[in-house]
Amino acid sequence: MVNYLKLAGRIINKKGNNPVYLIHFITSKCNAKCSFCFYWKNLNQSKNELTFEEIDKFTRSFDNDLFHVILTGGEPYLRKDIADIKIAYHKNAGAKNIAAVTTGFFTKKILDDTKKVLDSCPKLSVSINLSINGLYEDTNKVTELKNNFNKFLETYNGLVELKKTYKNLGIYTITTHSGANQEKLNENYEFIKNNMPEAVPQMNLVRGNTKNIKLKDIDISKYYEVSDMMKEDRKFNDHSP
Repeated sequence: MVNYLKLAGRIINKKGNNPVYLIHFITSKCNAKCSFCFYWKNLNQSKNELTFEEIDKFTRSFDNDLFHVILTGGEPYLRKDIADIKIAYHKNAGAKNIAAVTTGFFTKKILDDTKKVLDSCPKLSVSINLSINGLYEDTNKVTELKNNFNKFLETYNGLVELKKTYKNLGIYTITTHSGANQEKLNENYEFIKNNMPEAVPQMNLVRGNTKNIKLKDIDISKYYEVSDMMKEDRKFNDHSP
């Protein structure tokens, strides 16, 4: 159980040298070519990528009080040892919540690795954040991955089945508002709301040095409109673990 009073005290008083929240880019490898990606110049380069042995050693340096970890990339499920990395963060660093951001393309690996982590860490809150920035063929165009949208839905449905057994599993969607999809944000959200009832929708803004700089030209009011709808609907339909 999370001691929120202790956590709040650490944040307010800034005691200790360890963070409570950590984003770890575990790989630069990526099979997608999203035009809004801010990390595109660094993709598919193996330099400075920590080995599992280094990550295992690094996680042991915490005082067993790490609260939240996000694993990202690249495509984090291109790492064969992603399940072991999650387990290390929980057992070595005391992480209470671990999330991974993915296109959902590698269905079998995502499901197999998620089950492995859930079996190994019954007290860990495990979240899978599925990236959705368009519907049907729009998704395939965004990522330049053939059949990505069908793979995305297949992964979601598999996670829903897992969630029936593992109540500490959270399913989320993440949409990046950019100039490429801002006219379809409402349509995108309505699809999630009506066809993915076990998912908690989230949205962020295009950021950084995107490959196509024009995608940063957005109407911020559209972001607030959909974000407000998400917040309101979440009051009545929150499947967070």
